[in-house]
Amino acid sequence: MSLVSAVWLWFLLVLAVGFVALVVACLGYLYGLLAPHLSDESAIRGANICAIGFGFVAGYPAWYLVRAGLDMHTVVSGGIAAIVVGLTAGGVGTAAITGVLRSDPSLFPTSPSNVRRRYARYLTSIFALAFGIIVVALPIVQREPLAGLGMLPVLTSLCWVATPFIFPLTVPVRRPTATERDRLEAVLDASDLSTYGVRIIDSDIHGLDGWLLDSPLSRYLFVSRVTVDACDDATLRALFVARREQKRSYTHLLKAALLTISGECILLGLLIDDFSFLLVAILAIALALLEFSALRRLRYYTDDRAAETVGATELADAFERVAVEGGITVTETPSRNWFSSTPSLSARIERLRAEAETTAGGADATGGGTASAE
Repeated sequence: MSLVSAVWLWFLLVLAVGFVALVVACLGYLYGLLAPHLSDESAIRGANICAIGFGFVAGYPAWYLVRAGLDMHTVVSGGIAAIVVGLTAGGVGTAAITGVLRSDPSLFPTSPSNVRRRYARYLTSIFALAFGIIVVALPIVQREPLAGLGMLPVLTSLCWVATPFIFPLTVPVRRPTATERDRLEAVLDASDLSTYGVRIIDSDIHGLDGWLLDSPLSRYLFVSRVTVDACDDATLRALFVARREQKRSYTHLLKAALLTISGECILLGLLIDDFSFLLVAILAIALALLEFSALRRLRYYTDDRAAETVGATELADAFERVAVEGGITVTETPSRNWFSSTPSLSARIERLRAEAETTAGGADATGGGTASAE
């Protein structure tokens, strides 16, 4: 390709991305008008879907355009394409969030500029990493299509192992100060939770406790600065015990494994001509819905296990505290949560409150019966 053609191609690509970003910002604005009528959790989840979905819609064509326009070795051109896809998806997805914030600036409990920076960093990193993996896997799949079926579980396992090291690329993370470290170590000991290290998520957006990212090599606790500053030791212990029970049940690994099954169905439809892609896609969606239902039940089970240690009321109070600090209202419970692997926080809190009342009622009945006998 000549230099003039290459410059013209890149100019058209930038122009197209700019136009798509403008359209997506308008669509985000329309969603922002709807968001106040939803619960906070549903509104934020919808904003995430808009950002990721529009980012993918823009990044996927950019992948093919860049690879087709680069007369280079496959891996080299693929690497450049992955970077371009990351920048494209990050820009378009951030445009969607910008539109949402224009019509509903109160959706996130921090300034719009911080929200935009956070989404731009997250989306760019995630899409660049995802398409970078495709660059490595694509030559193998092209030589042996069925190899893709075996590669997906391998890639899922590798991502699980590498998550503690990839996660800091997507969010601002720092080491805890000496005071924070001493306090968190004491709470971790009280929670019977051992970690390889603790990192503070230095962002106002992350107001809900944190992440316990596990792998055979290391286990890191990522906890938000908002949570550390706003919560007392008892609240932190309740949150850490809940994370401990989730890890003991291999919640994240099981989630990845179940979603891999749906991904394998999609690959079957793409790689094997004898399978109808439409039927396979319907099967994959049906499996995903069943998997989400199972994972939501698993989260309720881990909440029950944590409540056995810290108490149902204490755990519900801890969830409410971090929700308030994160600017999330938990008074509404969505009637349907089919497309999420985690129950709404309000539903989890209501369930814990009901469990505490049942336990207290049973204790009162037992006490009354004893007194009558005496």
